[in-house]
Amino acid sequence: MFFLRRIHEFTKKVINSLNYSSYKFTDAQQLLIKPFDRTKFIILFIVATLLAEIIIFFITKQGFFEVLWPIQNQYLIAIIIGTITGSITGTFQLFIISRYIPDWKWILVACFNIILIKFTSNSMGDLWKLLTLQVDKITLSLFVIYFIVLYFSLIVTLLICGYLQWSILRPYVINAQWWVFVPAISVVLSSIIIFLRLYSIHFNYSIRLDLAYVSLILPATMAIAFCILRKKSTKKNNTFNDYLALAPDIVDFWEIQELSQKLYQRISKIWLTDLGMSIGKLSYLVVINRSGNIILFQGMNQRSIAHVDETPLPQVASNSSYEDLVVGETVTEVAKFQVEFTPPSQIAIHSWRGIPLFWLGITTYAVIIAMGVVIPNLGRLPPLFGE
Repeated sequence: MFFLRRIHEFTKKVINSLNYSSYKFTDAQQLLIKPFDRTKFIILFIVATLLAEIIIFFITKQGFFEVLWPIQNQYLIAIIIGTITGSITGTFQLFIISRYIPDWKWILVACFNIILIKFTSNSMGDLWKLLTLQVDKITLSLFVIYFIVLYFSLIVTLLICGYLQWSILRPYVINAQWWVFVPAISVVLSSIIIFLRLYSIHFNYSIRLDLAYVSLILPATMAIAFCILRKKSTKKNNTFNDYLALAPDIVDFWEIQELSQKLYQRISKIWLTDLGMSIGKLSYLVVINRSGNIILFQGMNQRSIAHVDETPLPQVASNSSYEDLVVGETVTEVAKFQVEFTPPSQIAIHSWRGIPLFWLGITTYAVIIAMGVVIPNLGRLPPLFGE
């Protein structure tokens, strides 16, 4: 009963953490990865995992694991191979996420997860051998039952893997119980792609999909999930006053781009002096309303605060007032940007909301599938790892 109660409580937490409305209006400052860093993070995480897979592939190609074949116990082999491959994959991934999740135990979890998956694979292989030995002819119904058991076992294994990853993320993020589903979701997406590929072969379509690229669905899904995580805060956020904390964000992507251009024009028009090279890059959080008026700006670090008078922000914001934020009793919608001044006179403005994560995710999956289809069909380039 105690075990069932714990499962029930955890399930309620997962459902609550999946509440979409809490993410739609989440202040970007609460996110583990800043929205304008999402694209870079997703690319780096996928590339890091891909490099790890390439290294593992070449280690296997060179016959490094052949010394293990005399070992009779396949589960012992799984532990050795899982430890080696998990260490490589986990280390490459940790190199990217250490800025946000500085926990070396991520490598241990990667090792354990690969070992667990290999154990499940070996167990299902043993079950298939047992079936073929005891049954003269494998019927369609028996094959379907075996496939259901295989898929169910794999999903349960992946839920355990997701839970272990969540246990590493837990000290750094809030309301992330949904992470337990991330590995399973990636496998479901991969299965759909593989099914469509087999379906096309059945109807003699000439499209060739290198399944090695499908393996990138997992790191892509994990990278996108990282972009949803909200970090824990150990101190009260003093960046906004009480009214600004309640101000809803402008969510229209194209309107934000227009406001970004308007802000850039206002700043560049006034900024006539160059920064000294010794000062370095200065970063500020700048909040504007729909009219383009600066409501608030705040230095992102002590150096930026100390040198704020060497930027045009105080002059640009000199005409701002309380009425720019509050109309009657209504708090107006605002757009938030990170404005960077780099010596001698470079200006960079990043939307605090970045590219909508939905479109970023769709684009990521589309690029992976396109790579798996286009590159092998060029006829000149070999598949990533072969069919």
